[in-house]
Amino acid sequence: MKTSGRFPRFFLCIAFMTLQGCEYEWKDEPIRHEVAHLNEAGAGDEKKAAEEAKAVVPQSEGRPVLAPGKLVSGEASIPAKAKKLNLPELLEQGQLSLLANVPGAGGLELAVDEVESTLAKSEGINPFKITLYFQREVNIKAVRVLSSYSDYGWAVEGAATPRLVVDTIIDGQWSTIAWPEGMKSKTLVVEVLRKLRDNYVHVNEIEIYE
Repeated sequence: MKTSGRFPRFFLCIAFMTLQGCEYEWKDEPIRHEVAHLNEAGAGDEKKAAEEAKAVVPQSEGRPVLAPGKLVSGEASIPAKAKKLNLPELLEQGQLSLLANVPGAGGLELAVDEVESTLAKSEGINPFKITLYFQREVNIKAVRVLSSYSDYGWAVEGAATPRLVVDTIIDGQWSTIAWPEGMKSKTLVVEVLRKLRDNYVHVNEIEIYE
């Protein structure tokens, strides 16, 4: 039987009617306005998620600073014949106690253990204030401080002396404040400010000379 190579219109009609009678769903791509709507919805979801994430994260209130005081260089020399107090021994004997504005991670005693590689670290509090209480009055002639992981500033204050402030010391370098004639006190407040990045202040060492 000879055929023309084309389906007669009759057979096309039968095929179309058969498809209409079946449960057949033609999956077409969204038309343009639907695509645009989906894109807008996605962008809105991303913006909403970003705003929610921002609300969860504490926002910075600006870089912390030290309270005012008399500015000094922090590059003083230790007075001649001044003797370094053995702070670990005084702690062990109960002649010295330490208190801070926040518990130091690792222990406050690590800030006075005469080991530069150990440190007391504040838990996200900046500045980190450590107060030393002596059982007897000490004639303090110099205080040295070492902080690491950031440039830092620091301040020191005795019971009846003006507050002295050092603005900036390079990360990992010692800094010294001195009273050549001595400064008598039973308490000494040392405050260290971390200048860069986060607010976890590292106090490697505090030394006191009498």
